Amino acid sequence: MSVLRRKYRIGKKNLENPDWVEWYLAFSLLLAKDFSRAADTLLPLAAKSRDALVTGLSWHFLGETLIPALPDRKAEISGVAETARSRVLSKLPTRESWNKEIARSNADIHVVVLSKSLEKASARLYSQV
Repeated sequence: MSVLRRKYRIGKKNLENPDWVEWYLAFSLLLAKDFSRAADTLLPLAAKSRDALVTGLSWHFLGETLIPALPDRKAEISGVAETARSRVLSKLPTRESWNKEIARSNADIHVVVLSKSLEKASARLYSQV
């Protein structure tokens, strides 16, 4: 369990979806151009998150931002990104199923805030299907 996950425990109860907290940390690191730490945060999310939207956004930013920013880590990032893409497509095989997942999650503020990034991820993800 990462330090961030331990920090965001509420008493004995975990947050409903701590992967979003981790993802926002990675997004903040991307905005700060701390690409190495962003990669270190996004790679485990892309590989293991149970939330398809977190996995899809992680995949998107790994490919669009971190591969160009960290060419020395291209092989590592590409491998995990491809695994993430496969994981998302196995859970949400069509763009329609992706959009339904977004609609189901629209009550969550992070989904509303990230609608532009989710749309870009969707366009890339399903353009190859």
